Amino acid sequence: MIHKQIVIDAIKSLKNHPFTVIQLSDKEKFHTGMLCYTLNRYPSLFKTLFGLNDKKNKASVEENSVDLIIRDKDNNIKVVVESKFKTGVHKSPATKEVREKGKLDSTTKYICQLEKMEILYGLKKNDVVIKKYFISIFKKSDLSKEWNQLLFTGKTLSSLKDLMINIKDTSKAHLILLWIDYLEKLKVIVDYFIENKMTCINLKNSVPPDNSSLSGLLKGIKLNGVFESYRYGLVQQIVKKNLSDKIRNLLKISCKNRNELEQVGMLFNTRGNGGIHYAFGGNEKSSFGIQWQGVLKLFIETENKSSKTCVETIYKKLLGVESLKHPSLGKFSSITIKNDWDIYGNIKERPEVIVKYLELLNHPDILKIVKKQE
Repeated sequence: MIHKQIVIDAIKSLKNHPFTVIQLSDKEKFHTGMLCYTLNRYPSLFKTLFGLNDKKNKASVEENSVDLIIRDKDNNIKVVVESKFKTGVHKSPATKEVREKGKLDSTTKYICQLEKMEILYGLKKNDVVIKKYFISIFKKSDLSKEWNQLLFTGKTLSSLKDLMINIKDTSKAHLILLWIDYLEKLKVIVDYFIENKMTCINLKNSVPPDNSSLSGLLKGIKLNGVFESYRYGLVQQIVKKNLSDKIRNLLKISCKNRNELEQVGMLFNTRGNGGIHYAFGGNEKSSFGIQWQGVLKLFIETENKSSKTCVETIYKKLLGVESLKHPSLGKFSSITIKNDWDIYGNIKERPEVIVKYLELLNHPDILKIVKKQE
């Protein structure tokens, strides 16, 4: 069990770490670049991390929109790496090459970036398989079997530490040692989140006890969105599992229509803060649903500014009472359903509440209200 003070000390240490001070620590490209630099500097890591026996491999970054590519001495691609340190997987433009190789519809504009890489880096001549690796802070639960998974604070960190132990002279490895130090401190926080799962993770005494001061500490190292997204993701998995087939499919279709990604709920990040968004409809004119980012909101999103009575009427249909709160108005009009839904608090019962509201929102009367706003 990880003691709270150890976590607080780790966060404070990261706040004063050189990588944080020079504002590089939260950049995906920086950590991918560090991996690339270390691989080329110490080729034994090609085997340790990617199972490549030939030490004459060469790693490069940002090639053909791929975060990291490893080629052999004959310049053949052996490994492609998708790196996610702070953000999640997003959509990517479906080029003509992608549409042709993937046999996609000619109208397809976007595709999940992982699927895009599967299409572009599938079987090559002589049935040679290009290995695909996804490296991140937290494990991605829905990763397809085509991908191998690496964690920055898992095998990557342990391999770096083993490497340094076996090197007699580390005088020229100061940058790598700094990276190891950063990842070691980060691992303390990551392990604390994994250990506590959906329970309240206060680090200091706070009132009310369900709220946490952890958000402010993590903002100091610019990684609060990473850990918030992890917690929202835990809720997302349970909500998806517990929804009725009908609602689950409606949400998938809506998400596909709006974002060209078929998902049940969308994780998002605004100004460094994580959140989750569930929407019905998803056509060009309107959508409606619930959004959780600190508070749980009912929303309607329309092509034109919606009326105050619209979202209030939906609120009354959903909860059976008049709202005491004034809705925000605009193309995205919302009203708070639940206050103080701290993502760092006890979130075990949150999926049940979200499922209940999503099931109730799919009602003919609510659909009529939304239709009038189009």
